[in-house]
Amino acid sequence: MKNRLLLYLLLCVSITAVAQNDYDTEKGIELFKQENYSSAVPYLQKAAKAGSMPALNFLGYMYAHGLGVDQDAQVAINLYKKGVDKNDAPCIMSLGELYEEGIGVVKNPKTAYSYYKTAAAMEYGGGEFKVSLCKKVGFGTEQNLKEAFQYAEKAANHGWRYEHLADMYYEGCGTKVSYDKAYEWYTKTDCQYSDEARLRIAIMLGTGQGVIQNPTKALEILNGLKKEGSAVERLDEWFDKITIISDYMREDARLAAEWREREANKITTPVFEKAVNQYIRNYPQPARPAIESAGRGEVVIACTVNSSGFVKNARIKYRVLQRLDNAALDLVKNMPRLIPGTRGGKPADIDIEIGVSFFPTKVKITKCYR
Repeated sequence: MKNRLLLYLLLCVSITAVAQNDYDTEKGIELFKQENYSSAVPYLQKAAKAGSMPALNFLGYMYAHGLGVDQDAQVAINLYKKGVDKNDAPCIMSLGELYEEGIGVVKNPKTAYSYYKTAAAMEYGGGEFKVSLCKKVGFGTEQNLKEAFQYAEKAANHGWRYEHLADMYYEGCGTKVSYDKAYEWYTKTDCQYSDEARLRIAIMLGTGQGVIQNPTKALEILNGLKKEGSAVERLDEWFDKITIISDYMREDARLAAEWREREANKITTPVFEKAVNQYIRNYPQPARPAIESAGRGEVVIACTVNSSGFVKNARIKYRVLQRLDNAALDLVKNMPRLIPGTRGGKPADIDIEIGVSFFPTKVKITKCYR
């Protein structure tokens, strides 16, 4: 019974210690990210003594760069090595950075690359990113753009430096140029992007490279950069270019809208088919004296040709002589089907006027007026 109680107490103490260690680590890192370095130091020191790998890494960085403490590269090296002994990938990468930058050690690209490669082999995104950079420029290893791209892709898929992978797609470095994939990686919501990346996003939006063209949104990004006083190259040049594109697109949109409106309201008059023309030629003539007395006057019949092509609501608008007027009205009312008129490209009811003239030669001329 006593042994069980002792084991229980030890377990409780262990759980409490772990919880405290986690708290110190998280609090220290939180203060570090807020750039409150001096306040972060005691939390990270306590957590590092308790064996927290993240605390070792952050504290080592602070000593390496003199953040919240006096700069002491040897202390940073010792902290990182404690993590290295525990096969902690972030500490391994951080030690490699000291060799890359020559902090506390002689600058050695090959040694730096060796540490990065070790961290990358552990599928640590930071190590994969660093290997990608090294292979891209040939730092500590042979230049190999294809492998640089492959490691950039691994790093991004592990949540590291989306912008680096986006750059490689945008530039066609180690892969084919792909603006749509570049845009996809440049616009991940869980990452902060440089001014250069934001400029590239604006360029793609403004020109329609890899994304639906949207110069308005592009100008919003560029205006934001200008207001922030960004020194990114070619900002003013691209602002002017995309402003011109935006103006042209607005004008094109206006003209397109006008064209669509015209097309939507465009009317075509009903057309007489062959059967209608034959019907008119065969229509019985009024008595000859009536034609001669009327001269060559034209009877005008107003009517509607519906969307099926049939005449409806025929009525006399301009008269000549009653017998001719009635003959013309009868002719129009009984017409065979016409090819219907259209409004906006679709068959529609169209109001028209049909002029009918009777001549002694028995030739009937029928005109259609809108």
